[in-house]
Amino acid sequence: MAENAFKPKQLVDVNLATEFGGIEDLESFKAEGVGRQDYTYVPGFSDMRVDRDTALGKLARGEIRASEVPILEWNARWYRCATKDGHPDGARSVTARNEGYAAATKDDVGKPWMTELPPGGYVAPDGTIRNSGGDLQLFITDRAHAAKNAMRRKIRTEEMVDGMDMAVGGLGAVGKSHKGADPVITKELGGPIK
Repeated sequence: MAENAFKPKQLVDVNLATEFGGIEDLESFKAEGVGRQDYTYVPGFSDMRVDRDTALGKLARGEIRASEVPILEWNARWYRCATKDGHPDGARSVTARNEGYAAATKDDVGKPWMTELPPGGYVAPDGTIRNSGGDLQLFITDRAHAAKNAMRRKIRTEEMVDGMDMAVGGLGAVGKSHKGADPVITKELGGPIK
């Protein structure tokens, strides 16, 4: 019998095993799958968001300093541009423009926030970027406008919950039972049914 017949083989570190084989590098697997679960994925911008979210997780675990968390230079949003029946509707586009957004166009493809057309996206006849259904249009704004919009949302939220009992973790009092405000069910016991 050959001397090397029972020589142990080098083990491969596999994080995820499937019927098609194993995934050795789980981190790169997760990173390449960003757009596969997100229908609003914009190559470039969405990757920047994932990098920021990953850094926030590292910050929470004490692995990095706050100064190492990247700040997003742009914000990309899909706005509805058609009714549910498919008719053009510019109401949301007006909202986008009022919030400092500009329609993304074919000229924006190749910029850091949109390295290529989003999956299923296309350039509409007017040059804007739409999703495959044609009912969403991509808009972009810079960091300054995005920060103002985020602050406006924060202020509106705080105004809506002003005076509410805020428990740890958010709106703790919403949905809680309050004496006198809950429906009351009373049951009267009577005699036997005849």
